[in-house]
Amino acid sequence: MREEIADLTEKELDIETNEEGNGTSTDEKKTPKKKRSLTKLQQAQKDIEELNDKSLRRLAEFENFKKRMLRETARSLIRVEDNAIASFLPLLDDIHRTLFSAKEHNAADSFISGIELIKDNFENILESKGISEIETVGEGFDPEFHEAMMVESDPKSKNNVILEEFEKGYKHNDRVLRHAKVKVNKI
Repeated sequence: MREEIADLTEKELDIETNEEGNGTSTDEKKTPKKKRSLTKLQQAQKDIEELNDKSLRRLAEFENFKKRMLRETARSLIRVEDNAIASFLPLLDDIHRTLFSAKEHNAADSFISGIELIKDNFENILESKGISEIETVGEGFDPEFHEAMMVESDPKSKNNVILEEFEKGYKHNDRVLRHAKVKVNKI
């Protein structure tokens, strides 16, 4: 039985062996086959290492792909949220105009207080989502947040200061949803 196992092992390694009791030495014949079998073994180990390396690289590429897709998905969701919120800003403008007009035309106090309640609720919802108004009147003009609709020369005010706001601007955290439309002082 041992001889059969030894024969099988030697056959797998492609090595010729002497039979017991033969007495003749075949070291010269064994050496080239041993070298060949060792080089085959070394080549197989090298192939395994290369495949492991390729596998690890593919795994790293896939992990990077997943991270990139998560970042892109998060950015897309932020853009969708910004666009959805920006679509409601004209409604808030209408509420502000209605409130201004109601006060100007001496509407009933209950009507005005109802509109103020709606406006406050709307603004609280926006604030809870990280939406805030862009500061304008009296502030320095910043093209990242303001859009100059008119320019006026007022020697009483500093240069490049916003004199009047035509339409409110809003930002979501640090991203501008809508630029504030303003009148700027230029001396």
